[in-house]
Amino acid sequence: MSVSSRHASFAPACFEPLESRRLMSAAPSFAMADWAVKSAPKVHLTVPLVAGDVFTGTATSKDGSPASLTLTISTEGKSGKLTGTFVVDDGSSSSGPKTFVFKGSVNKNNVFTIKGAGADKQTAVLTGKFSADTKAISGKFVAHKPKHAADSGTFLATRG
Repeated sequence: MSVSSRHASFAPACFEPLESRRLMSAAPSFAMADWAVKSAPKVHLTVPLVAGDVFTGTATSKDGSPASLTLTISTEGKSGKLTGTFVVDDGSSSSGPKTFVFKGSVNKNNVFTIKGAGADKQTAVLTGKFSADTKAISGKFVAHKPKHAADSGTFLATRG
């Protein structure tokens, strides 16, 4: 028996792929869909532009006594860092208006925190929110003078 006749009785070798693959298919794959989502342009909300604005209004302490409030934002950084001054005048002739120099920040949701320092180690913290059009601010405050009880309340101010 020859070598060729001995192998002739066997079926010829057959190769079958284990999975079907279509190269350069028009059907999107999950990997392509993930890539498309990751590379889609992102919309970044920015902090409101309020540098140079002057807001005037009223601060009302928890006991109901009002005081005029004038808040001036001197500078604003790209990240929302704020600096400026605010003046509070409760109308008492003995103490006169109180001026505070502040540092703070505002975020992309128009929420801000301001920490002010005044004469005689007085401090005040204002937290609140700018309106969507940044024409008004509102929020809460806490003020403290050494050896005195802290005062707190709410405020509302608009820019003109």
